[in-house]
Amino acid sequence: MATLAADASRILGQLHANHAANTAAGLGSPQMDAFHNLLVDLVAEAKDPNSLISEIADLLTDHLHSGRPVGGAR
Repeated sequence: MATLAADASRILGQLHANHAANTAAGLGSPQMDAFHNLLVDLVAEAKDPNSLISEIADLLTDHLHSGRPVGGAR
């Protein structure tokens, strides 16, 4: 269990650092803030944060290669 807590802490630190860097670079938006907050909540509550992040990355990659529009359009 200690490893999972350390994993969550590491992932959350990376999420916060990347979000701060994106905001400082002028890439912030209310939508990005909401997405960041959702990821933080999901990781904080996950039983296996590494698997969760891997699943999210796979979903985003699949969406990127699908040709579907971005932004929730269907």
